[in-house]
Amino acid sequence: MNEVLPHIQSADVQFLIFGYISTLIEKVTDPRIKVMGYVEHAFEAYNQIDIGINPVRWGSGIKIKTLELLGHGIPTVVTSEGGRGLDDINGSVFLCADDPLTFANHIDTLINDYELRLSLSEKGYEYIRLHYPEENCYQILIDILRNKDSI
Repeated sequence: MNEVLPHIQSADVQFLIFGYISTLIEKVTDPRIKVMGYVEHAFEAYNQIDIGINPVRWGSGIKIKTLELLGHGIPTVVTSEGGRGLDDINGSVFLCADDPLTFANHIDTLINDYELRLSLSEKGYEYIRLHYPEENCYQILIDILRNKDSI
């Protein structure tokens, strides 16, 4: 945030930080940043935001937080790492940037462009509905549980 926040041009913006990362933040001096802490269910956080960001810089595989944001219809800005495995939808379902200025510009664009927010929201939700339906995500576990006696 120290690299991106200075480039945000929109005055009326608040960054809400949820989850484990909140425990690592010692002191916040910028009034636009609000450390919310841990929430029991992710939807508690998602119901409080208009735009999601996943500025993750390292890791492996598809980032579940990105999928969750898209699946909740939240327009999202990610880094390349945050969008890993979703390259085919970069720009059409979420916005992606790896440098602080472009990342901030994408956030400003979403703040100021209602139509784009709405479009990304709809496309993100639809993408998850089509490519990650619950039956696909949980079918292996369901099959294992149904056949546990045969293991």
